[in-house]
Amino acid sequence: MNGNVNFLLRAALRSLSMIALMFIALEAVQAQGQSFNLGEREYRFVQGRWYSFFAAQKGDPIVPERLIVRLKDRRDVRRFDFSRAGIQNIRVVSDELFGGYYVIRVNAPQDPFAVATVIAGNPLFDYVEFDAIGEFHATPNDPLYSNQWNLPKISMPSAWDITPGNTSVLLAIIDSGTDYTHEDLDGNIRVNPAEDRNGNGRPDFTPVAQGGDLDGVDNDGNGFVDDLVGWDFYDTDNSPFDVYGHGTPVAGIAAAQTSNYENGAYRGI
Repeated sequence: MNGNVNFLLRAALRSLSMIALMFIALEAVQAQGQSFNLGEREYRFVQGRWYSFFAAQKGDPIVPERLIVRLKDRRDVRRFDFSRAGIQNIRVVSDELFGGYYVIRVNAPQDPFAVATVIAGNPLFDYVEFDAIGEFHATPNDPLYSNQWNLPKISMPSAWDITPGNTSVLLAIIDSGTDYTHEDLDGNIRVNPAEDRNGNGRPDFTPVAQGGDLDGVDNDGNGFVDDLVGWDFYDTDNSPFDVYGHGTPVAGIAAAQTSNYENGAYRGI
């Protein structure tokens, strides 16, 4: 009799600890508001939908109620008792995917973000992420992309599926200069590493003594002093800033950033 009582007591304590674990996880998710991190993965709620984010770039929309999971020992997830991990209302909705992965559905009233947090912390599992709705073409999410009739006409979305570009390719814009501080260009402007005296990868047009890059020396020996982002051959100085407003859109057509999230919003095109 005592053995049965002890067993029931241990089972009750386990259940209480599981419930407490779920409450803690749920509380943590609600506190995060419009963003959620699952290990190194980041998700944000944007315009009524959840999206995956990589290096601050918006990726595919996700289906929060569907999780892709895998047991560390590659057992059949369909035979796993999720209630033992403190999770209820779970249904496995796929056969085994290649590599031992399964898709599970989190049914109401269970919070899918809380469930994902619990599974991520469970040593029996070695993989969990939200199912995503993949988009066929790598279409930028710039707010004004739909106005760019020319890009679909030359099949740029199909080209972006193959490669989004390569930063090793340098373009020289010979025009009225370029607004190298523009939000759609600042991340794609090459900074001359030999003249970047503070080594931060940005063009800081202040003296070295003040933490900037200007030292009055032709550090790369190319005949131009402090040429951080190019050279103004009209005024013969190191500031090729756009003074007429023509070179900037030309540079933008050639090398504008896409899907760039800056100062709380997506920019461009």
